[in-house]
This record gives sequence, C-alpha cells and structure tokens, in this order.
Amino acid sequence: MTTVTPLLGLTPFANMRHPVRRGLTLIELMVGLAMMAVVLALSAPQFTQWGRSTRVVTQGADIQSALAYARSESLRRGVRVTLCSSTDPRAATPTCSAAAAWASGWLIFVDNVQVAGNVAGTLDGSDAVLRIGDTLSGSSVTTGGNLGSWIAHTPQGLLRTASGAAAGSLLVCQAPYARRVTVTAAGHAVTAAETCT
Repeated sequence: MTTVTPLLGLTPFANMRHPVRRGLTLIELMVGLAMMAVVLALSAPQFTQWGRSTRVVTQGADIQSALAYARSESLRRGVRVTLCSSTDPRAATPTCSAAAAWASGWLIFVDNVQVAGNVAGTLDGSDAVLRIGDTLSGSSVTTGGNLGSWIAHTPQGLLRTASGAAAGSLLVCQAPYARRVTVTAAGHAVTAAETCT
C-alpha cells in the first residue's frame, strides 16, 4: 500500500483556500432601509409640490390651446365658434352650463346664432361640437374682466361674451401655483405664471 508523504511538513491542499462569501448582516440591512426611508420622507413634499406645479402649467396650456383652437376654427369656417363651461362635457348629450365652473370641463362648438331660435352661447339646434375639455383635476378656475360662462369668437376672430365685446383672463389655481390665461378682444391668448393662495 502506497502512502502520500507530505513535503516540507505540509498536508495536501493546505495552500488552497476557499473564497469567503460575505453578505449583508441583518443590522446592515436595517440601517440601509432606515436611511432610504429618511431620504424618501425628506423628498416627498418637494415631489408633491413639483406635481402641483406641473399640473397647473399643463392645465393653463390646455385652456390657452382651447381658446386658440376656437379662434382658428372661427376664422377657417367663417362662423361663430364658442367655448363654454360644462358640468359634464363627456355626456351623451353635453350641454353648456352657466352654473358650471370652468374646472369641470368645457365644450367648443359651432354656434349657429344666425339660425332662428338658436341662442348664443348655448349648445342647441344645429350646433356641432368640435372638441371637449376635461376636468382640471385639483384646480379651480376663476374668470376676470368681462368673461363669463361662455366665450365666442366671431368669423373675424374677435372675442364676444353675453355682455358683448370681451377681454379678460382665466386663472387656473392650485395653491401656491397658478397660471393666468389672458385673452385680448382680438382673441389672442397668452399665459403667465402667478401665485395663488
């Protein structure tokens, strides 16, 4: 029987070491999770404020776009095109509402006031809906100047309301952020940042 004799007093495989595998201990894991929770807690208010600011900018741009679209359609079609507030713009038979807040949504429609019995600023008779605007989630909208629950563009692009020639603004507000959409008597709309309380 043959035996292996160690050389220089070493046993076989003595110099071969197994790699050490080391993971996280429970304490290290808990410290890491606690640090992540602190960072998230500190950043959450800023993220909420950023979300509000972005929402108000988008909603202001939506109103400005709706006004520009109504004006361009009135010029293109050679007819009166009206933008009105509506309590439920996505209803099967949507209607304009003097009591509705602009934040509830709006309708853009061809307002055939030249047809007998057709009431200005009201979706009735042969009026055709061109576009709808959805609810402005979380925001309020107030009007200024002599703007009311409906704004019409004449075939010349001029702005009209129930009180005649018009100019004014719509303020989209979600404190502390706001966007003011100002519209001139010639129907041009611009937006600017503001603050609201």
